[in-house]
Amino acid sequence: PLVAPADGEVHTVILRVPAGFAPASDATITIGFQKQEVGDAISATWTSVETEAVLIADDQDDNVVHYTFDNATFSVGDILALTIQSDVDPGGNLNWFITSVIEYDWSTQYSGSSAIHT
Repeated sequence: PLVAPADGEVHTVILRVPAGFAPASDATITIGFQKQEVGDAISATWTSVETEAVLIADDQDDNVVHYTFDNATFSVGDILALTIQSDVDPGGNLNWFITSVIEYDWSTQYSGSSAIHT
């Protein structure tokens, strides 16, 4: 998780299907974007903002999957997290590599003197 430095939006997530990806059948891999707003207890339940799912054939290891988000917005100070979930066992202990494209509106960042923001 990270604390949003400004208002923004997650545009895309890119996932590299790991070597050794060997589910018993094709797998639906879902990427989710979740947040906790300023003032929410950190242990509180995360708010699911948006999920995107792609069906990946069992022979697609080492390929790239692109996920596009349409409404994954957040505000300055929110805690942000991406989740990954498969509907079937992907086949062992695998290393998953992802990157995200996040756009920030820097006109909304906290500025001025050090202070508590609520």
